[in-house]
Amino acid sequence: MSGALILLLVGFLSQGALCVEFKVSVPQTIEVFGGSCVTIPCSFVLRQDYNQFLHQACVGIWKDSHNQEVFDSRKPQTSKINGALTGNLNQKDCTTTLYNMQLDTSDYYYFRLECNKQLNLNFYYQSVHIVVKGGGPPRPTLNINQQVVKEGASVRVTCSAAAPCQAHPPTLTWTPGLGDTQETLGTFLKTSALIFNATSVHHRMSISCTATYDGQAGRFVLFNNLTLEVLYAPKHTKVTVSPSGPGPEGSNVTLTCSSDANPAVTEYIWFRDDGGQRTIGKGPILNIQTCKVHSSITCKASNAYGSQYAKNSPIQFQSAPQIRSSSGCIKHADQVSCSCEAEGVPAPRLLWLLDGFPADHSDEFAISHESLSDAGVRSNITVNQPQERNLSTLVCRTTNSLGTASQRFYGLILESLKSESQGQVPLSVFIGTTVFLTAAFVCSLLFALRAQCSLSIMGQSAGNADPFANSCQVETEMRYCIFTHTIFSFRWFDEYLYNSHVFVLLC
Repeated sequence: MSGALILLLVGFLSQGALCVEFKVSVPQTIEVFGGSCVTIPCSFVLRQDYNQFLHQACVGIWKDSHNQEVFDSRKPQTSKINGALTGNLNQKDCTTTLYNMQLDTSDYYYFRLECNKQLNLNFYYQSVHIVVKGGGPPRPTLNINQQVVKEGASVRVTCSAAAPCQAHPPTLTWTPGLGDTQETLGTFLKTSALIFNATSVHHRMSISCTATYDGQAGRFVLFNNLTLEVLYAPKHTKVTVSPSGPGPEGSNVTLTCSSDANPAVTEYIWFRDDGGQRTIGKGPILNIQTCKVHSSITCKASNAYGSQYAKNSPIQFQSAPQIRSSSGCIKHADQVSCSCEAEGVPAPRLLWLLDGFPADHSDEFAISHESLSDAGVRSNITVNQPQERNLSTLVCRTTNSLGTASQRFYGLILESLKSESQGQVPLSVFIGTTVFLTAAFVCSLLFALRAQCSLSIMGQSAGNADPFANSCQVETEMRYCIFTHTIFSFRWFDEYLYNSHVFVLLC
């Protein structure tokens, strides 16, 4: 009788103390897409003296606006709408999930509590309106703490997706993954917060959040995106040269300074890299003539958030090769080492000449080549035992398509100091001494022969009336005597002399 009275009072009285003491809390409206499940958050309150009737056998039932039972926790799989009582009635939690909601199940639903005969309550005065929509779930929504940020500022982007069913919430994914994420599953909403520090890389970047639903209605994939604007100082500042590549010194070139900045660069300034900061122009374009003093030029780009210098841009020009003053030789006791450095555009070649002939790397000559960091070239040569070789000059020659340059590095004068200190007589001294002694002997012999010939001729002319009549014959015979004896006696010495008359004259 008491149970019937309670049911009567709760069901039909909308005013008074008993209605206040027995109440249920449910949302007014829940939206769900067709084919999905829906979770109805539910809790109730009983008058204090009725809490004793709550026990494990209590049953939760949901009815529609026509008082038709659509779900019974005792038979969840055979109810009109399949579902599950996920709450604990002993703790006054009547949360329920209803599956596979269709368009024709949109209605008002209220909760009924049955605990045997002691407690049976219809909470129809507080119902929930479930609205089933077709077309799948809505797209996720994005919110950002500030759409325009300075570089280095912390950015927080929040993605929210409908989650009407707690049993099957959507999966949220960020593209690209820029930082840490924090996820929260609320009553009807799942949120994910993406947190990162803004850089220039994020400027105008599309940040996307994708919500994926997997349920009885199939898979639904929906996304939303936004674009971030980042304010930053100039970056990647560079100088380009037109025409590119090396050109003749004195030719006209155009330099262009470019940079990545937001907002755009407001000022470009050009500087010459000569150890100072001399301004040579303003604006993004600079027209100059190439020369050595302009070989390295840089620019500075600025906006309201900072500035940046471009890396020095060498201006390449063509030039004939030159041998640097740093080139030179070092002489040792048993070797000579020389280094030759040259510069030019195109890069020159280096060649060593010994007595006018090219020298190649060998056991006698050690030659090496290398490229220098400042666009120069260097070659080293080492001549071993130079005093034992018939050498006199060492020349470095450098060439490219525009010209040639040479420099004499060393004059090797052969000396006999080392040989004499070892008690040896050089071959040249030996030959010179032999020739001198032979010449002296020949001269002495010629004088003796000349005297003999003179006496013979004088004896022949003593019987003539005119001693001068045959003077030419006497002179001829004298010359013939001297010449005949000279040739007869010294023909073996022809390899050293041009003819015997030389020695006659010398004598």
